[in-house]
Amino acid sequence: MLKVVALNFDARSVLPLIYSEDVRLLRCNTPRPDLLNEQQIRYSSQLLHDFAEEMAEMKRAAVGLAKNEPGVIYCFMFKNMPDGSKDCIRSLRYKIGEHKRMADDAIYWSQRGYNFYVRASLFRNDLEPGATPEEIDIVLVFALIADQDGEGQLLAGMIPAMTVQTSARNRQYWFLMGAPYRVAFQLGISLRRGTGMDNATGVTVQPYRLPGTVNYPTRDKVEDEDRDAEPTFILEYGNRLQPINELRQILPPCDDLPPNRAALSLGEPSNLTIDQLEAKLRAYYPHKGYNLLIEPTGRLVAKLDRDGRPIPGTENRSHQLWRGIRQGFRAGISRADMHRLILAKYRHGCAIKYWNEHPTETGFTAAIERMVLSAASDFNFEPEAAQIPEGFRNFTVNGKPLGQTLKP
Repeated sequence: MLKVVALNFDARSVLPLIYSEDVRLLRCNTPRPDLLNEQQIRYSSQLLHDFAEEMAEMKRAAVGLAKNEPGVIYCFMFKNMPDGSKDCIRSLRYKIGEHKRMADDAIYWSQRGYNFYVRASLFRNDLEPGATPEEIDIVLVFALIADQDGEGQLLAGMIPAMTVQTSARNRQYWFLMGAPYRVAFQLGISLRRGTGMDNATGVTVQPYRLPGTVNYPTRDKVEDEDRDAEPTFILEYGNRLQPINELRQILPPCDDLPPNRAALSLGEPSNLTIDQLEAKLRAYYPHKGYNLLIEPTGRLVAKLDRDGRPIPGTENRSHQLWRGIRQGFRAGISRADMHRLILAKYRHGCAIKYWNEHPTETGFTAAIERMVLSAASDFNFEPEAAQIPEGFRNFTVNGKPLGQTLKP
């Protein structure tokens, strides 16, 4: 005889998919390859790599950096889970020019339910695999993005290079530029304050959606806003690239200073001889750096009495050396050249302090390197408003790619 046994259980725990609210949560990560736009992914990847490469070349020419120093673009991806967690958070990095590999990765992961983002800065290339880059790791910022998440608006006169639609009601406005960290930090704050947009606006390490990938919503957005997966795409282009100084005139001023950042490395020396470097230093107003470096006691930065005379016991050779190095930077001497100039010409000036503390060639060389990098930590080597590369200076769209360096 067949016996009927009454089972006491919560059917929702066994058959969750028969409930509409649970089915709805699968929108978080159900792959939607039909929403993906491969052409836009490949185009935007190449655009960002080409522009970043142009700006990096300008920085190398200005500062004398090693060819591989301003080297990598970081991307970020994750998959939303129905329980609200995020699965498989990864940090991916690409050398400048690896736009095809970046586009391939974006297509692969977006087709499988992952959100794919790109950071609009170049980062040092010696970070540990899987590390999350931070502000201190930035070498160059090649774009600032205004994130309009349902609030705020652009000010009159602002011309984004491209406008990306990330959802039905959200836009991201990309302003391409080549800016050192300090300039980008301040301009990002001005962008955020002036537009009143989301807190992610103008943040130099913030990841932003790569156009053409799929926007997979979080559990909260599914529950609270009834959101579904949506395509992202370039909505429109500006008619030109807006210079940094022009943006500054439109946005409110910002005097905030970024956190102190350690310089990354000395970079590569130039082809100038030591005598040529010294002549360059001594020609700068009015021999100040030379005088600071050659004087051995530190009295040039000592505290002064009422008559303007140095107060004995207040000499500071470290600070005097620091100031002398900064004068060298202002004279147009790079970090690597400043380092070898001190070792060759000024080791018996105020730098003698470091020989006394580290009386070996190796120890002294390392101590002077640390001092040069300290002096370079917040020094702006680039012009405040980097020029726009010729190939990107004036562009039209009309169905063709942005800039002359990209082919239709």
